[in-house]
Amino acid sequence: RLAKNATLVTYGNMSKEPVQIPTPLSIFKGIRATGFWLSGQWYPDSAWEERQEMFEALCGHVARGELEVRTQTFPLEEALRAF
Repeated sequence: RLAKNATLVTYGNMSKEPVQIPTPLSIFKGIRATGFWLSGQWYPDSAWEERQEMFEALCGHVARGELEVRTQTFPLEEALRAF
């Protein structure tokens, strides 16, 4: 659940399906949506130190339970479906 005035960041949408956000969330809860392209947008323009700081911050959020990393496991014979 997103908090009031939160930002939804879309990352890794390889399905190319549109991300749909109900209008009331943006109007009444102030939810904003943006995309992030690590390898083509941020990474080439960032210094090594910036990348290190970002990864340390993200790992800290995950460790404290503030950021959830969702994964799904597939049997090897279904590897193509996983992509």
